[in-house]
Amino acid sequence: MRKKILIISIIFIVAIVIVNALFHNVLYTTFKNTVVPLDSFTGYPLASDYGLRSDDEGSARFNGDLLKAAFTKFGGIIVDGSYHVKMPSGTVNDSIGIIGDADFESELIFNPSYSTVMFDSAKLKELYISDVSFINNSEDDLVIAYPKSELDIKIDSIVIKNSNFEGNISAYRIAGNGNVDPNTSDVVVDQFVFDNNTVRNTYTTFLLIKDIPYNNIEITNNNITNFKYIFASLFLTNENEYNPELFSLRKNLLIQNNYVTSEDDWWGADSGSLYHTFVLAEGDKVEYSGNTVENLKSKIDVALYDTYLSCNEVLYENNIWKNNIVFDADKQHNAFLKSKNGSEPLIRYYRNNTFIVEKDFATKFGYDEDTLFVYFISLENRAEYYEITNNSFEGYHIKFPASTRFIENLVFENNTITADKMSGSVVHLQTNDEFETGTIEFSHNTIDVKEHWVDDNSSSELPLFKFYNHTTEGNDSRLSLIDFTDNKISAPLNYVFVNAYDENFGIDYTLVNENMLLNPDEVPITEIFEIENSDKVYQDSFQNIFVIPSGVRFRIPTLNIFDDLNLRRIRIDR
Repeated sequence: MRKKILIISIIFIVAIVIVNALFHNVLYTTFKNTVVPLDSFTGYPLASDYGLRSDDEGSARFNGDLLKAAFTKFGGIIVDGSYHVKMPSGTVNDSIGIIGDADFESELIFNPSYSTVMFDSAKLKELYISDVSFINNSEDDLVIAYPKSELDIKIDSIVIKNSNFEGNISAYRIAGNGNVDPNTSDVVVDQFVFDNNTVRNTYTTFLLIKDIPYNNIEITNNNITNFKYIFASLFLTNENEYNPELFSLRKNLLIQNNYVTSEDDWWGADSGSLYHTFVLAEGDKVEYSGNTVENLKSKIDVALYDTYLSCNEVLYENNIWKNNIVFDADKQHNAFLKSKNGSEPLIRYYRNNTFIVEKDFATKFGYDEDTLFVYFISLENRAEYYEITNNSFEGYHIKFPASTRFIENLVFENNTITADKMSGSVVHLQTNDEFETGTIEFSHNTIDVKEHWVDDNSSSELPLFKFYNHTTEGNDSRLSLIDFTDNKISAPLNYVFVNAYDENFGIDYTLVNENMLLNPDEVPITEIFEIENSDKVYQDSFQNIFVIPSGVRFRIPTLNIFDDLNLRRIRIDR
């Protein structure tokens, strides 16, 4: 009996270990890698055999009528040439395929005089587009699939791959009803794949999946140049009754190895939309990896990001964020780390990324360098775990938080921050009766900042940490760990820690407890040397090195800061 209990216990422990490993390391490996939704396209007719006339602009209406007939009868066509098309609406088929021919230039060319829709996406269970070029020579919209009604069926597979889209085109749009309980409905997008495509010069949202559960979405290996507002909008309407359920039922999103840019003469979001971003996503899990997004820009204050990931769990790694800027001195929504919401508690991993703002990016377009500031983080909901590791942040002016964020466990390690100017606090957290901050691990970082930016919207202080304890009497919530080791910091800091306010005792430690933050001459640190410009270099007992400009009053913590915050333990040596 004891042996049996022991075996069961061992199995239980092993299961816990496996689940934990999966939770932290394999959250984002559940995507489908085989995409063969339609194997019947061999039965599609060649466009030329079906009577379409290639290289003849005057046959656009004739070709459109034949295309509609082919889609209705066969469900698809093989495009074996360059065909001008004026497409009539009303195609009736729930499975559509448009396939290119490797032996020909496979093009469908449109020149609509009004917005044109090819298919009703609310009726399509399958759509397969491969190796075809869609060209729109008009400023009017060409929408390949657009819903005439809210979705009320299951979508099996939407696959768009190895294709080219030139001009004002929207490939796919679908919408559901967020006020219907999704657990009582079969409505879902099972598989959506957008892979290895080229897109240029679109003024409209290219992909939209709104208020609908999905199982797997992949946006991978694409080259995207010049879009106006949001390229892929995968969002939930704010007022939906069932958004918490929809968050969990929008399961796996993979955005990987895409290159996204805007040319110098292309500007985004100049009117009519609040956003200019590659992907706006709301759901359960997202992996955003290996992407490069650069040169997105706007002249007015819009929400501009490489990607906006308000999902429950976010893995953002091995990406390049470069020169994505709103040239407005009063802008509020231009950030590096944009993943502010989700269905709590949130989990965030930002690993091995490069963020760059080049100073000449402003002067290149005739703007002042002071418009180049970027907010470091955008977070509104509570995060259970937030990791920022092995990243490089290089900017002209980085605005760190000026108000508190709700992060229970923060890991900020092995990052490099380089900037001409900085404002706010790198870490700005709080705990209260409803929310507890557990650990702050801030180690092995290199920070090199030349100037403290001060204006009407920024503090005269420049600390590394701000932490507030807003718990009421009788609540013993405290930080359980501050690990602050082996950082190399060159910046005009006033403080390391500031405003550690504790309502249990009515004490603001920065003003009352002078044992916590002291002048360097009065604390046990080592002054290493004095460099040529009279900046001073200090090292504390936690192997942190500080380079402080001459004339700046600098305060660093002594060991008893941790006693004053009533910490349960301190990790000094990793």
